[in-house]
Amino acid sequence: MPPMPGVDEKCYDVFNALDQGFCTIRLQFQDDGAAADYQFLQVNDAFEHQTGLRGATGRHMRELAPAHEEHWFRIYGEVARTGHAARFEQEAAALNRWFEVYAFRVGEAHLHHVGVLFRDITERRRADLALRAAREDAELANREKDEFLAMLAHELRNPLAPMLTALQLLRLRG
Repeated sequence: MPPMPGVDEKCYDVFNALDQGFCTIRLQFQDDGAAADYQFLQVNDAFEHQTGLRGATGRHMRELAPAHEEHWFRIYGEVARTGHAARFEQEAAALNRWFEVYAFRVGEAHLHHVGVLFRDITERRRADLALRAAREDAELANREKDEFLAMLAHELRNPLAPMLTALQLLRLRG
């Protein structure tokens, strides 16, 4: 990834060495101020592996993934407008992935540039969902076991009651 004009080349060497994805994007806004799209200005070496997007530099997100969800545009647009960084986890269903993201404004506000440092956490999310499903299955099985044991105890008590009464009567006669 060649450095942007005016940016220290050493910084981009660091970003290329990361195992996290990094890109710089330029937001495009509609007349009403809503973020419409963004263009990839630069991506690091891990970007392609983390996103599955190939040849992204210079291209627009809506071109690469037309079904990309609106919340991505909204979040990045807010970062570009306000300068307030955002840290979040979000699904990119159009890419079939989950990401942990840190987005921050790069340069002056009028440029609408945002830096995005991210990590694909899809496997972790899938493992969390599998663990949650297994826990729910175990809790259901435990409730069913408790209900069965309660029913069994009730059913065993009913036939034993007359026998206990008969034994007490025999003891009284004895």
